[in-house]
Amino acid sequence: MVHCLVRGSINLDEYYYVPHISQPGETISSHGFQQRMGGKGFNQAVAVALATGGGSQGKVSFYGTVGDDEAGKMLLYGFGEGVKLVKTKATGRAIIQVGDDGENSIVLFPGANHSELIEDQEKPWPMGTTHLLLQNEISLKSTLRAIESGTELITILNPSPMFTDEEIVQFPWNKIDWLIVNHLEARSLLKALTKAIPPEGAKEMLDKLSKESVLNSIRIICTLGANGVLASVPGLPIVFVPVAPLQGPVVDTTGAGDTFTGYFVAELMSLGREVEQEADIVRLLRVATRAAAMCVERAGTVDSVPTVDEVERRFGISRE
Repeated sequence: MVHCLVRGSINLDEYYYVPHISQPGETISSHGFQQRMGGKGFNQAVAVALATGGGSQGKVSFYGTVGDDEAGKMLLYGFGEGVKLVKTKATGRAIIQVGDDGENSIVLFPGANHSELIEDQEKPWPMGTTHLLLQNEISLKSTLRAIESGTELITILNPSPMFTDEEIVQFPWNKIDWLIVNHLEARSLLKALTKAIPPEGAKEMLDKLSKESVLNSIRIICTLGANGVLASVPGLPIVFVPVAPLQGPVVDTTGAGDTFTGYFVAELMSLGREVEQEADIVRLLRVATRAAAMCVERAGTVDSVPTVDEVERRFGISRE
C-alpha cells in the first residue's frame, strides 16, 4: 500500500472573525473566536487522510514537534509516536483573522516547529513510505535533512511561506519531484532565480519558471485562487484547469491551499510514480480543485476539509 509521510508543522490556531481584515494602525472588534489544531503540515496530513478514505486507499503518517506547555499537551493528546514534545520551546501558534468576505490574514509563531528533534532520531521514517510531503513552516535544516533521508521517495514540496531569496538560490531543487506554489510564491521564486521582474501573466510566468535550469526537470503546480490552476510537466504543454463551481457563498479560504495539496497528493498516490500523460495531470488538478471548492464553503481549516465521499457525491468522481 502507498504511504505518505508528512513532515511538517503543528500549531494551536486562534481564529478571530472580523468584519474585515484590519489595516495598519486600525483596531477592530472580533465577533467570534475559536481555537483549533492547525499548522500546514498537520492540515495537509488530515487532508491526505480524508482524501484516501481514512486509510482505505493509502496510509498517511505525520511527524512534527510541540512545546512543553498546555497547548502542546493538548495537541499531543491522541497522537502516536510521530509527534514529539520539545522541552525547550513553546508550541507553535497562528493568529488568524477571517473577514466576513472569507479572506484571511495570518501571523505565525513557529515555536517548537523549528526543533530538529525528529531528524535527530536514527530512523525517523516508517518502513514502506512511498511519498514525502513537505511545506516551509519547519526549519530549513529539518526540511533538507528530510529530503536527504528520503531520496528514494516521491517528494512533494509546498514551500509556503516561500523561502528567502538566498535560500531559493541554494536549495537542492533537483531532489524535488513535485512543486506546489501559488501565484505569489511562483513570482517570488522566479524573481529570486532570474534577478528580474517576472511577467504579469500567470501562464507566461510559469513557462519561464519551468525553463530555469534548476527547475526544468520538476513538475510544477501553480494555483491561482479563484482563477484556477496551472501545471507544467516536462514534455507536455502547460495544463490549465478552472476552479470547480461552488454551491454556496465563500465562507473561509484559510484551508483551501492545504485541502488542494492534500487531495492532489492523495490522487498522486493512487496513480503511482509515473505521471506523464496530460489526462493524468488534468485528473489530479480536477480532484484537488473540487475538494478546495467545497472547503471554502465552510469555516476553519481542518474542519473545512471534505471527505472523499463528500467530494464524490457532489462531483461524481471515483477511483474505482
